[in-house]
Amino acid sequence: MSDEVIRDRPRQLQTELARHQELHCKDYYYMVRNKKPRGRIKAAAWLLYLNRTCWNGLYRLNQAGNFNVPIGTKTLVCLPTDDFPAASAALSDVDLRACDFEETIERTRVGDLIFVDPPYTVKHNLNGFVKYNETIFSWSDQVQ
Repeated sequence: MSDEVIRDRPRQLQTELARHQELHCKDYYYMVRNKKPRGRIKAAAWLLYLNRTCWNGLYRLNQAGNFNVPIGTKTLVCLPTDDFPAASAALSDVDLRACDFEETIERTRVGDLIFVDPPYTVKHNLNGFVKYNETIFSWSDQVQ
């Protein structure tokens, strides 16, 4: 969704991120993290804000499906390298999809580059890295 907003509404997204930048502090971060944004632009800004200010840029959901990464040490929401209008132009003729990785792989053609990076686990599931979202990432998921 964020990529579509960058493509379709770059200036509105930049405005929302600037608002987050002005208000950013620990209390504001947790207030935003606990809200469900309404509308595409606010949802995209919500995701980028949290990603840029959470711990190590990690994206993780709890079993209830809520983003639960603590605040990190970075405080910049609007980066000097942000150029949403240029990104919008680059994405103007791109078909963006959010789908299962198998569908993505099936759609590839000669010359395409794909990167598939699943959560990592071990066969015995004792390494503690199995709860990345509201469903448990199992060994059979890893094999798949």
